[in-house]
Amino acid sequence: MKFTIEEQKVLEQFRRAYRERENRRVGDRWHQDAMGGIRSLGSMQPRKTFLIGFEYLVWRMVPAFCLILIVLSALVYELGLYPDIGPLQILMNIENDEATLSYFAGL
Repeated sequence: MKFTIEEQKVLEQFRRAYRERENRRVGDRWHQDAMGGIRSLGSMQPRKTFLIGFEYLVWRMVPAFCLILIVLSALVYELGLYPDIGPLQILMNIENDEATLSYFAGL
């Protein structure tokens, strides 16, 4: 497994603290010193991968997608969903199965 430079710094802090644990006279204080050294490194940057870039793009587009969804919902609400095309009207009013079958199968 390949580690980034920041991850290597954190691992080195842990290794150094583990090696020095027996040389410390304070006892369990080495835990606090190790964590203090790791905190001083600052926050780690995320790895650059395709999915992270794609996620950033998707979240940037979410407001536009929501706006489009709201506009389309308003249009459908105002105009209604009344099918004016023959096949859609037949599917909406399926009362006679033979008529539907003959229409789609060409019988």
